[in-house]
Amino acid sequence: MTGWTREKYTKKASDAKQILEEFESYLYNEEYINVGHNILGFDIYVHGIYRRCLGKSPDYSYVQRSIDTLCLAKAIKNEIQYKKNDQFYSWQYRLNNMIDRKSKKKLMDLCKDYDIKIDESKLHDAMYDIEQNYEVFKKMIWEVSI
Repeated sequence: MTGWTREKYTKKASDAKQILEEFESYLYNEEYINVGHNILGFDIYVHGIYRRCLGKSPDYSYVQRSIDTLCLAKAIKNEIQYKKNDQFYSWQYRLNNMIDRKSKKKLMDLCKDYDIKIDESKLHDAMYDIEQNYEVFKKMIWEVSI
C-alpha cells in the first residue's frame, strides 16, 4: 500500500480473477515452497478474503509448504530449535502466536542484522519486500535447521 494512489491503481488495474489465477498457479504448485515475512499471521488471511470477494471459499492447502521468516526470526532470536519429529507447520504456528517484545523482527531490522543493504523508502513495496526477504531467508537458513 506504500505509495498507493487512485491514479496508479487505475493505470495498472487488471481483472481480479485473472490476477488470482496467476498468483495461485504458483501458490498451489507443489513444486514450490512459499516463503514470506509474516505470511502465517497476515498474508494467508488476505488471500482468503480475496478468494471470498471473488465468490470462492478459502483454501489454505498450501500453508503446509510455507515458511514464515517472522517465525524463523522469533526462533533464532529466542534460541528455539526445530525438532525433526515435530511438524514444521505446527512449530511455526506456535512461534507465530508467541509474543516477543524484546527482539526486533521487522524486515528492516532483519536486513540490518544480516548486513543487507536496505532502502527504507521502498519498504512495503511488494516486489522490494520480496527481494529483501529472500536475502534475509538465505542468511537465516544457516541458523535454523529445518
